[in-house]
Amino acid sequence: MKDRLALEQSRTVDAFLFDKTGTLTKGAHTVVGVAGAGVDDDEVLRLAGGVESDSEHPLARAIVTAARDRGDIASARDFRSITGRGVEASIDSDTYTVGGPNICASCRSPNRTN
Repeated sequence: MKDRLALEQSRTVDAFLFDKTGTLTKGAHTVVGVAGAGVDDDEVLRLAGGVESDSEHPLARAIVTAARDRGDIASARDFRSITGRGVEASIDSDTYTVGGPNICASCRSPNRTN
């Protein structure tokens, strides 16, 4: 818990329920699987790790760590954070976007390659 008041108020709670996540059991986010559509899984992780390498988000750190564990990460430039949605960066001559479902609409822009 990050909220001190919530922690103090929890003394009156009889039971806590948790889902089993890496955050709870290991104290940090971890990547447990990668799936690429027409792209090798290692390549997906290499590219995502490159795009996320300048991000400070905890999920980004997990992606970068997983990518480095599998090998080199792509060298990205022109990093841009899209608040509440994800990030994008250029690798070679292509722009890649990494984020949650809310970023998908902006991925369909004509100047995007993926």
